[in-house]
Amino acid sequence: MSIFSSSGIPTSTWINYYHVSNEERMHWNQLIKDSGVPIAMRILPFDPMKEVVDGSNRLCAIVTEEIKAVSKKIPVDHFFVLTDRQGVVVHLEASEPLREALETFQVTAGSSFALEYAGINGISLAMQLRSTAVVEGSDHSLQLFRDWACLCHPIVIDDEIVGYLDLSMKQGLELSFAVMLLEQSVQNVVHEMKQWDLALRKEKFDEVFDTYQFTSLEKEVGFAWLHHQSALQIANHLNIDEEAVLSALQKVYEKTGSYDKGQYVRKLLVCSS
Repeated sequence: MSIFSSSGIPTSTWINYYHVSNEERMHWNQLIKDSGVPIAMRILPFDPMKEVVDGSNRLCAIVTEEIKAVSKKIPVDHFFVLTDRQGVVVHLEASEPLREALETFQVTAGSSFALEYAGINGISLAMQLRSTAVVEGSDHSLQLFRDWACLCHPIVIDDEIVGYLDLSMKQGLELSFAVMLLEQSVQNVVHEMKQWDLALRKEKFDEVFDTYQFTSLEKEVGFAWLHHQSALQIANHLNIDEEAVLSALQKVYEKTGSYDKGQYVRKLLVCSS
């Protein structure tokens, strides 16, 4: 008897295509049939009007940096696909020879992996399930993908899916290891996106703080107070005494004409809108 099989500990954090109920699979297959997806199709559908090539896109930049580091840990041929929330490719990261080969099959920015265009694949399954999904070999609808193992994870920020990150490779790499790498990569991307968003908000509020002539310390305290940090948390973060935080907070209230936190928050939100 296996220790792990008898322990009750889940051995996977993803959903494979064969985990899906027959009823759901029949429903999807009917949608694919109704959409006219040709199973023998050797190229992905491509709409140049949907192509996204904006290198300044922050999500794309963060994902690119992350997957370049992760790729070094993967010992088999592979590539990453970043799509928008509709399953349209935003960015493709692969070695140059593999990228050129993929482009002959029209796997490039602007291609769609959505169910109604490309049938069952890692990305379309993740879109349907809104969770980490794995599709292997012949479980793919299109012959184009039949020798792939596709792992896809939704990128969720503040409870909203903003895109999907897919790791596709020739079958052979242990799936648990690959899924772990993919999930960790998405966690890193989400963290970086939140840090970037926080920095943008701080920059925006700094402009408001300047109108009240806040000092540097008052800006730090005022911003943290807006984000519901306690005086002790702010003190620990800034490495100062809690009394210094409370003193700065008093100045913040005086300069903004606020008598409590609720009024302060409302006033600052109105000024920053």
